[in-house]
Amino acid sequence: MAFLQIDRVLLLAAGRQAYYGPPGRVEPYFAAAGFPCPPGIPIADHMLQIVSSPDNRDTVLLHGENNLHSSSRRAFEYEYEHDTDRSAGDAKTGGGMVAAVHKSLVGTDVLLWRSAVNLLRSPALLLMHNLVGLAMGVAMGFVFYGVDDSLAGLQNKAGG
Repeated sequence: MAFLQIDRVLLLAAGRQAYYGPPGRVEPYFAAAGFPCPPGIPIADHMLQIVSSPDNRDTVLLHGENNLHSSSRRAFEYEYEHDTDRSAGDAKTGGGMVAAVHKSLVGTDVLLWRSAVNLLRSPALLLMHNLVGLAMGVAMGFVFYGVDDSLAGLQNKAGG
């Protein structure tokens, strides 16, 4: 699962920190707050669903204030400062390029997965994406209709 490949999760609810830590500890954290993850539901979807409800959000935020995770803000700030220093050093030496590319690919993987899930869950959104793509294709077809198949024809149409 791509969610578990992320280094740290920062979940905000109503502008406040609901959870910060490794993704492997999200499930026990929400279970301790009284919201165990049902079988078959991805933990990422579950935690977003919990903090989307105002009543549940308040419970999770209260649990975070009473838990050790409330001190994670200091850990987050410390980690951010040191990551900034380390990335500046890596940029000078060229080290860490593979790690940066890997992190970027994992992030892209997670975003693509979330987009696909959202599109599959909402048929209207999928239909709208397709209609907008079709409309843009037709509009571009009209713009370039009758353009000569030469560089001069393309430059004339593009205004160059």
